[in-house]
Amino acid sequence: MTMTSDQERYLREHHLGVLATGRQDGSPQASLIMYDFDGTDIAISVTSDRAKYVNAVRQPRVSMVVVDGRKQLILYGTATGVDSDPDRLG
Repeated sequence: MTMTSDQERYLREHHLGVLATGRQDGSPQASLIMYDFDGTDIAISVTSDRAKYVNAVRQPRVSMVVVDGRKQLILYGTATGVDSDPDRLG
């Protein structure tokens, strides 16, 4: 995914978004999340028993929207469940 410098700045300046995943039956699951953007990856912290984690591991295609008033940035990507990276889990 290629982003403009304005889009990267927008992601760095915000930390709340809505993550959309797919439930097992195909219906959508939307969750308000806090995130951190390091310039490459968007990281969220969630326990492995939450629907958003289970959904994303089962079907890694996800989308996320970051809203600020009338402005919004919509992202599409692939989620990865990380449970053994000390840099991310610390």
